[in-house]
Amino acid sequence: MPTKEELASWKEWAWARVTVSGRVCNTPCFLAHVCFTADSAGNATAAVYDGHGELEEVVIDIAALQHDETDERFDPPLYLRRGLYVKLGSNVTSLFVHFLPLREGH
Repeated sequence: MPTKEELASWKEWAWARVTVSGRVCNTPCFLAHVCFTADSAGNATAAVYDGHGELEEVVIDIAALQHDETDERFDPPLYLRRGLYVKLGSNVTSLFVHFLPLREGH
């Protein structure tokens, strides 16, 4: 059973199910988990960027075979100092991200 302190810290974490390329978090954040699913049409790819768009630094490239999924957990979480942007390639069902957005001034 989680402690009260653990439960309180988990309330700060956010998640997003991404189905189109775009900005997920505008502030610095810690990325803890990415789950990526390919559809029935073929292999799929995606990229996670540290920033607000595709001109920023690529942090991870993700690929999944047709009808398969890729599940990546980061321990410790990855620090993204400019935000979180996801670019989805073709044949993507969805991408799930679990992250901790930081308040301004951190």
